[in-house]
Amino acid sequence: MELIRNTKTGEFGIEGEVFFDLFDKYIALMVEDDSLSYAQKCAAYLNELSKPLMKELCEASIRYCNNFLDAIGEPTKEFEKTEDVLKHVYPSMLIVPFPEDIKDPV
Repeated sequence: MELIRNTKTGEFGIEGEVFFDLFDKYIALMVEDDSLSYAQKCAAYLNELSKPLMKELCEASIRYCNNFLDAIGEPTKEFEKTEDVLKHVYPSMLIVPFPEDIKDPV
């Protein structure tokens, strides 16, 4: 399986698809310059997020969801396990910005 595929030069840089292992699917990719090697680093980093970081991201997603629901007067949601929120997350794009330092993926 290719990490990055279907690349082409678009209006704002390189466009293509990147495989997001956590969701077992390809999502859109936009690279704001012509550094596909840097985009490879960022894509690899995306697929190697640590369990503690993923837990923090899931907790933040739950807080965001429940704050929004509370603000519109809807009942908040509870999740048996923190990672259960991922069933409601639909990643759509990885945007790789023009890097200030190509050594560190973002």
